[in-house]
Amino acid sequence: MYTLSWPADTFLFSNVLTAGDRLYAPGPPSWSPDGRWLAYVQAGNARNQIWLHPEDGPSRPAAPLTVLVEATDGTDRRDVGGGPQWSPDGRQIAFVGENKRSSTKRTSIFVLDVTTGHVRQLTDHPGSDRTPRWSPDGKWVAFVVAWEGGGEQVAIVPATGGTPLQCTYDRHAHTDLAWAPDSRSLAFSSQRSDDHLFAAGITIFHLDSGELQLVDHPAPANERSPRFSPDGKQLAFVSDRDGYDSLWLWGLQSGDLHKVETGPGEVAHPTWSPDASQIAFALTNGIWSRIGSVSLQDGAVTWLSPEVGNGFWPAWSPAGDRLAYVWTDAVTPRDVWVAELASGRRQQVTHTAAHSIPPGALVRPQRVSYAGAGELAIDAMLYTPPAGRRSGGGILLVHGGPNWVTRDMYDPFLQYLVTVEGHAILAPNVRGSTGYGRAFMDLNRGDYGGLDQADWVAGVSVLATQGGVDPDRIAIWGRSYGGYATMISLCQYPDTFCCGVAQFGVSDWHSLWDRSIPWVRRLLAHQLGHPVRDRALYVERSPITYVDQIRSPVLLLHGDADLGVPTNQSLDLAERLARKGHPHEVQIYPGEGHGFNEPYHVADAASRIAGFFHQYLR
Repeated sequence: MYTLSWPADTFLFSNVLTAGDRLYAPGPPSWSPDGRWLAYVQAGNARNQIWLHPEDGPSRPAAPLTVLVEATDGTDRRDVGGGPQWSPDGRQIAFVGENKRSSTKRTSIFVLDVTTGHVRQLTDHPGSDRTPRWSPDGKWVAFVVAWEGGGEQVAIVPATGGTPLQCTYDRHAHTDLAWAPDSRSLAFSSQRSDDHLFAAGITIFHLDSGELQLVDHPAPANERSPRFSPDGKQLAFVSDRDGYDSLWLWGLQSGDLHKVETGPGEVAHPTWSPDASQIAFALTNGIWSRIGSVSLQDGAVTWLSPEVGNGFWPAWSPAGDRLAYVWTDAVTPRDVWVAELASGRRQQVTHTAAHSIPPGALVRPQRVSYAGAGELAIDAMLYTPPAGRRSGGGILLVHGGPNWVTRDMYDPFLQYLVTVEGHAILAPNVRGSTGYGRAFMDLNRGDYGGLDQADWVAGVSVLATQGGVDPDRIAIWGRSYGGYATMISLCQYPDTFCCGVAQFGVSDWHSLWDRSIPWVRRLLAHQLGHPVRDRALYVERSPITYVDQIRSPVLLLHGDADLGVPTNQSLDLAERLARKGHPHEVQIYPGEGHGFNEPYHVADAASRIAGFFHQYLR
């Protein structure tokens, strides 16, 4: 086994290795109602825990129970669960955990007493629960329940415990809940189409009448993150009805609907100030995302995080004078920061930097643009090794999703491959990526492994010319859809890549439809078509169809508990490669899902990938 020269625990913070649900860096922060504490979730002792940070002093874990984090909400993978959920009186925090009383793997809502550390289980039924939200009067906790078979419905349960009441009974997937200030209604995002995964509308449930009210929704639009204003007069939400994720306001009484201008880019995580005069948000421009706040009186935007790097999950202090958020860039780990609105002064709250990384060892990637298929401009990051350390080899890193984005974020494993191993790395955001508007995201619809493949393969020349690598020593690497990219490219461009690494990738689209979870089937129906009607396309775009054309060595890594992309996707390809005597390696990690969480597995994967590239790129 290849030996890493940096300590193994360094790589727990790697974005390309830890794609599971463990947060080795802090998740979304949330203020206690009195403003004295910031709560967030972070892995301590190799498991997610709730941490409390006081105004002065170090953070401490609030309870030993493992917290489960929502890495995806079922309708749009760009949103998460919203951080620890404080009760209105500030005495309790609601969170998601594993239902130990169930014989099958299910999740439930739990409540932590902040003072005593005592934890009680609030829900216990045959479904899996997530997204807990306290009603402002403290009487109810709303949540999303996922039933076996894929139904995702809204329910409420008394905060003191008892039988949950289900609020919705339809075929739509509901998520991302928010209470009205009077505790009499709930807003949420509803996936309105059976086959169009990215077509969601905002729905309001009225507790007194039991009626569902759909906010004006042009059918193709993807709308999410509904948030009531503190005075109960308006509803803010994100919508791409104008082609980009933008901030919109809807008058609850007047029905007036208008867009709030925030500048070029795509909006996420809208959050009202306590006095309803401002809305904080994250604005994405490709690889960067910035925290800002817009005044609803004059439209002025105040920026509270650097333009370069990535800020996420803004949270107002109860007094409305500060914003907490997380921030990272390629050389800075993700941490919680607090910015003062008046002065713009920023203070770092958490410190997760690994002291084991040599000072000054990290490099900043260069933002580059190159021409993809049809001269489409492709935004990318190019990591170039320091002078004197270059191996002469390069790596094309394709992100997953495929509706996802590679960002300028801290990733020590990429840094290791660049600064220690000396490999140049190009990470492109090809057609289908998010952060560039709805039209760009839809460009690979019905064309998996088509023009998007031409986009990423075009990056090879960038590695050769701007990265200074030997064209005969270029590898391709990715996870999930990026793993598919590795497999299909090694098949269809056998002379372009000298080797490839596929982490939990897809080799057979028909098999994936048959064996995966309902959410993935909805994604495939929207993106690739129906497996019967579009059978020829499923076969044509599956790497398993062309496995005999592979000439380069392949490394396959997968978890045996991956429900989204089952293990057979790697094992079937490995069996075909073994049958023809083709050089390959395959490693299956027990208990791992769609990404690796256990520290030993993360370190092992890092060692195998680094060793594989060391063997074939030098």
